[in-house]
Amino acid sequence: MHDDVGAEIAKVCAASLRKRREVRRRQRLCGPCIIEPVCKSGRSTEVQPELIAISAAVNGVLPVIGRNTVDSAHNSGYAAGYQFNKVRPRMAMTTRMGYDTYSNPELLCRDPLSLTNRLPNRMSALAILLVAASLYCRAPAAVAQAEAPESKTAEESDVGQAEEPESSAATLAEEFNDPLTTLPQISFQDVYTPSNYGTDAQTNRVTIRPIIPRIPKFSLLPFVQLIRPSFSVVTVPTGTGSETRTEFGDIQLFDLVLIPWPSRESGLLMGVGPLFIFPTATHRTAGQNAWQAGPAFAAIYRGIPGLLLGCLIQNPISFAYTSDTHQPLSTLLFQPILLKQIWKGLYVKSADSTWAFGWRDDAAKLLPLGIGLGYIIAPKGSTSFNFSVGGEWMAYRENAPIAPQTTVRFGISMGFPQLRPW
Repeated sequence: MHDDVGAEIAKVCAASLRKRREVRRRQRLCGPCIIEPVCKSGRSTEVQPELIAISAAVNGVLPVIGRNTVDSAHNSGYAAGYQFNKVRPRMAMTTRMGYDTYSNPELLCRDPLSLTNRLPNRMSALAILLVAASLYCRAPAAVAQAEAPESKTAEESDVGQAEEPESSAATLAEEFNDPLTTLPQISFQDVYTPSNYGTDAQTNRVTIRPIIPRIPKFSLLPFVQLIRPSFSVVTVPTGTGSETRTEFGDIQLFDLVLIPWPSRESGLLMGVGPLFIFPTATHRTAGQNAWQAGPAFAAIYRGIPGLLLGCLIQNPISFAYTSDTHQPLSTLLFQPILLKQIWKGLYVKSADSTWAFGWRDDAAKLLPLGIGLGYIIAPKGSTSFNFSVGGEWMAYRENAPIAPQTTVRFGISMGFPQLRPW
């Protein structure tokens, strides 16, 4: 009796050992990731069932799912790769799968014969992509060399130097306040209002505003584009008392396209494009609670040395709301720009105040007046800095129960002339 039981146990152990040796042999021949769910001889590639729970835990799936995929020798990544290999789409993607050394090889599993046949094509495609990437990275330099003449006369050199943008403090002062500037920059502004109409609270707004110029060489459109997003953190009153709360405000974005007429030599430059306001405020009192879009227009005149004249006109119009009780919005925003050079990098300006005129009868109408001083620090060939301070007073208001009365502005901007697109 005991001899029969022992013989049966020995027979089962020998069969299990042979099976594991066969699995290891096929893995050595085909590789750990190129194994069909069922081998050519019809035998299953299943391994010890108690390892399924461990494999399922590693791959983040339930054991019942692990036991009912393609087979129990692979994880869920192999199941996805196996289906990709059978369907053979142009592109396949998996989601909700972690990036790890277990799933990645299994996901790339496929029939060894088809992989071998398609490998040259894949290597050719990879080579083409690498060559295209290298040409793209070197395109700006290649274009510049192609456009540069082999030799220049003295007169042509003088003209070329005259056309290059100056990096002097006077020029930078205008570009830091020009809404149509092609100077890459980022500005930080703090607007502190110690006195408000309709409330005893003191309010504040911190704004971060980068300017990203895009020129035809580096963009899809054949125009010079100026992209300017604005992000803000605001401190707003909670009522007529002195209590306030600080929240994130709405995000504003405009994308102006420079009009090629008239020429730059005339001193007049104009741009037009769309304006968007996104209701990203974290509280209803910190934003306008509406999705808005509308036109934007800017014009700058530089024909008088040391003087900058211009304006920025915007009209956001609401089309969707975050509240069912919110009223439609349509407001004309007019920002006059006036800047005069005083001495070297010192200038006086009135370029930060925005006049607001609502088109509805009961909409707010605000007309603030402001003036400020600024100073430019412009190291040659390095990052330039613009420091400014100014004051603002509300000259006229209508249908605005709560509005700023006196405001103080502090600003710092960093410009990067070395990154100028042309």
